[in-house]
Amino acid sequence: MRVKEISVKKLFGVFDHSIPLKLEERITIIHGPNGYGKTIMLRMLDGFFNSRYVVWRTTPFEEFRMDFDDGGHLRIRPFEKASEPIIDVDYTNADGKIHQISLSLLPIPDDVEQDDALTDFNAENEKSELSRHNILTRRASWEKQESEPWLLALRKSVNIHFVRADRLLKRKARRQQDLRGGLGAVSPYDKPNFEFTVDRYAKELTEVIKSTLAEYGEVSQSLDRTFPTRVIRESTNQSLSSQVLQQKLRFLEEKRAYLMSAGLLDSDNAVDGQLQQDIDERTKSVLWVYVGDTEKKLGVLDNLAAKIDLLKRIVNQRFRYKKIYVDREKGLSFTTPNNHRLPASRLSSGEQHELVLLYELLFKVKPESLILIDEPELSLHVYWQQEFLRDLQEITKLSSIDVLIATHSPQIIHDRWDLTVELKGPSR
Repeated sequence: MRVKEISVKKLFGVFDHSIPLKLEERITIIHGPNGYGKTIMLRMLDGFFNSRYVVWRTTPFEEFRMDFDDGGHLRIRPFEKASEPIIDVDYTNADGKIHQISLSLLPIPDDVEQDDALTDFNAENEKSELSRHNILTRRASWEKQESEPWLLALRKSVNIHFVRADRLLKRKARRQQDLRGGLGAVSPYDKPNFEFTVDRYAKELTEVIKSTLAEYGEVSQSLDRTFPTRVIRESTNQSLSSQVLQQKLRFLEEKRAYLMSAGLLDSDNAVDGQLQQDIDERTKSVLWVYVGDTEKKLGVLDNLAAKIDLLKRIVNQRFRYKKIYVDREKGLSFTTPNNHRLPASRLSSGEQHELVLLYELLFKVKPESLILIDEPELSLHVYWQQEFLRDLQEITKLSSIDVLIATHSPQIIHDRWDLTVELKGPSR
């Protein structure tokens, strides 16, 4: 299910905005003066679907609405008379059935994954020293509301990924006290520590590669285990020429070379694509099974290889005097023209912004997700800004994602004003 339109009434008590998404082009750009709510609109979307409620607790509004491409819609309104911050949510699905829930917006003190909730909890509650009982009670209440079946189903059907403006640093995992035991006051967090996002993603890519290679190994073992039986039982229904098999083997050789360049296969996986011309039909039949199996094995690596190839191509076009490499041990790495290793965290801020944007769009989102990008122009050279949409269009084709961008930059928009929606002030 795709988000078709988002709208808000009386944002900050002033603005009425409506943003229809360009579903055919898959890219929508919102622009407008500072303070009109571009970033807030993105945060509200992300906040609802990913349970980051601080934006809903701190932003004045009258109604927020999402319309979906299946005909359903969702409305969110503040419940202002309650003793604690609450939003009323009603969802009308494609069949006209209405679901309703009131969501408590109180921060959850042990929710280590939500930076907004953590910051808000520390600011609001550190001094009050909530008792262990109150913390556990709040957590139980929060878990109950978040497990509402229709709400879970809705959030599962609409994947939202937010690329924030403050994207160059990530909070490290915090050590927590075990709230189920121990005595004394609860202090859930140590002082936050941060790491460069590009360093984290370099490590993450090694895990992505390992996971994909593990799947490749499983498919290979399954096919190899049944290969003798299938060679005996299967035969082709057509007379195969040596030339056809030669072309197939040559294609596999080229594909292996491509996968080696992507850092997914070792050089010892090369294959001899030469085939003698005078082989019998039975041998051809065996080779046909081998070719089919190999295509299935290598096909497991296709999607990841295409993403790595696009990442390397864009980065090597943009970064001057630096070259990107991808391999199973280091994930992402860089070299200077004299072949000195350069940690990703030593890239310029503009290079880091470019790398983080590309990595998140290629490797951290699910197909058919809606990606929210706040100020993609940050620290980017004017030329890089002008090329951003072209790069993005390649990524949307590869990953089948929708993108909603908030920007101040005419260079980001460049010659695609047809993709824009302007946020305006109240009519006088």
